[in-house]
Amino acid sequence: MSIEKIDLQIAYGAVKHFGRNLYTSNPPAITELIANSWDAYCTECNIFYNDIENDGDKKTSLLIVDDGIGMTDEELSGRYAISGTEKNTDSVRRPDGITLRPYMGRKGIGKFSAFSLGDSYVLYTKSDIDTQWKKMIFRYELLLEDRPTVPIAVEYIDSLQELKKFFPDLEENTTGTIVYIPEMRRKIISSSIEGLKNLISRRFSINVINNHDFSLKINSEIVDLSQHFYDDNLEFVYYFGTDLEEIKQRFPNIPENNFYKEDDEFFTNYSISGWLGTVEIPSQLLADENISISGVIVYIHGKLADEDILRDKLKNRITNSYFLGEVNADFLQNEEEDPVLSSREGLNKEIPNVQLLIEKLSKISNKLNSNWNDLRANRDIEKLDFLDKMLSTDSGLGTAFKFYSDKQQKQIAKLAQRVFDNDEKYSDAEYRVYGQAIFALVNNKVINEITIDTDTETFGEILKKFYSLFEKTELNAALRMKSNIEDRISIINKLKLIIDDEEVESVFEEHLAKNPWLINQYWDKPSNEIVIETQNKYKAIIQERKVSGRTDIITKVADEPYPIICELKREKVTAYSTPEISEITNQIYKYRRFISDEINRSNNPLRISNTNDIKAYFICGEKSKEKLEDLDLIELKNNNIELKTYQEIIRQAERVYSDRVRE
Repeated sequence: MSIEKIDLQIAYGAVKHFGRNLYTSNPPAITELIANSWDAYCTECNIFYNDIENDGDKKTSLLIVDDGIGMTDEELSGRYAISGTEKNTDSVRRPDGITLRPYMGRKGIGKFSAFSLGDSYVLYTKSDIDTQWKKMIFRYELLLEDRPTVPIAVEYIDSLQELKKFFPDLEENTTGTIVYIPEMRRKIISSSIEGLKNLISRRFSINVINNHDFSLKINSEIVDLSQHFYDDNLEFVYYFGTDLEEIKQRFPNIPENNFYKEDDEFFTNYSISGWLGTVEIPSQLLADENISISGVIVYIHGKLADEDILRDKLKNRITNSYFLGEVNADFLQNEEEDPVLSSREGLNKEIPNVQLLIEKLSKISNKLNSNWNDLRANRDIEKLDFLDKMLSTDSGLGTAFKFYSDKQQKQIAKLAQRVFDNDEKYSDAEYRVYGQAIFALVNNKVINEITIDTDTETFGEILKKFYSLFEKTELNAALRMKSNIEDRISIINKLKLIIDDEEVESVFEEHLAKNPWLINQYWDKPSNEIVIETQNKYKAIIQERKVSGRTDIITKVADEPYPIICELKREKVTAYSTPEISEITNQIYKYRRFISDEINRSNNPLRISNTNDIKAYFICGEKSKEKLEDLDLIELKNNNIELKTYQEIIRQAERVYSDRVRE
């Protein structure tokens, strides 16, 4: 004879304690119901959700369907209806031919997660000895009544047609259990099925799920349980409790030298396995367009037990935006006290073994955190997109970079990483300004002249000394940066006042020699002594060789391997003559040859094979530029001479630096 009702026992006020506020979002609540399907030896679990219109209102309905063993009358009354009882693998029927599974549930409270999803749910179940589906309706308000048990009526139905009218893709299994939430309290948290798939799949351990016949679908789309959405984005991994080959199989895209093994007897003795790692950019931790995940997950028997076991430890930009991990800690299930808090907020940190696990994982996290900058800076140059962007914003940056030593290039890469290595969007002007600051910093004598006794100092001492100095220098540069920009604004404003003056040539000559950044924003002079030395040196050569005419500027800048040449044409208030381009090109050719001969004769390791590699500029007023013919412009271009006007130089500099000051 079939049962007419079940007496749902509310042990220890379970509904009040584990009711609608058990979970604050949908994914963990859905996970609990999937875990119930797993424990029932389901081979395929299907999740359906859609918006159903009822009396003019739209509501989201949820359906979780499995093909597991279902529940007999006895199991329904003796197991499902009783809360707070210990569950294990021995208490569940196992179909013939199905491998024994680790039991994910423990206290029989997973069913209450349905009340986190809706104010009521409908349960359908059918075992292999049943000829009909058993149907029960559970309402949250009824379970709040002050009595030890609540009678729940059992209805028998021949088919699931009443569900198929809302979920046409539903296939009726011969056995299984179905949980139907007619009206969800919250909308599905993700904006897409893909997002929900990502959020759900990460709540199950790949190590467990992949060893059993189990599949999951959401609205008929397969959820890939063989990997998590961030697997392909991981860059550096510290692993433990497993071997290199196994971890490489999990992350085949990571180079072998980016794996770091952590040996600790604690992990070995308790059969704990897992990894901590970082992604390349923060957006790679977006499970959905608006939902980012980070932190170290702990799994027990394949199900998430703690979303971030290190949540109370020191947090910073790295751990919040780039860092995550997974730990399989099945040994915690053997604790006399339930290791998972009844609030489902994570592991109970009062348990000594949980405390010890946190301590061990914190050590690895701290190591990864402290080594992160070095690991990132030593990546292949093609992976440093932020550096490529900075160098490509202005062609001059890329050219200058090539002439720096390996040590200086690494310093530039490290500084660029700190500034740009995130998901923020920078304008070209910001890349130029920050790029100039980075190049200027690398030219700082304090960094370049650092001396370290490699014979007596340990590697750790060397590293500590360098970074201490590096951080101080970087900080000082940052503090000087705003003041430096404001000084440049002052220079620009002075030049604006004299732009119509007949003496503009001489004024510009003085300022350009001292402030080459006016011509190219990434340039900086190394020192006044070097500028004066370079000027005097080539003026002497010119006089010695009795070259007719004069050049206005031959000077050295910190970011160029060779001196630069600037020819200036004076503007007259009353008349604007057409510049003689052939004279300009001929003059610059002579100076390029002198510079080339001098460098090639010296002990300088640099050699000049093409004199046009020496940068040259012809600077005049806008009125003079207007008089130039197309052939004049072609001749300048063919001789690699860049044409600029006084007005253009001022506008460009003002645009870049004024924007930075306003910010």
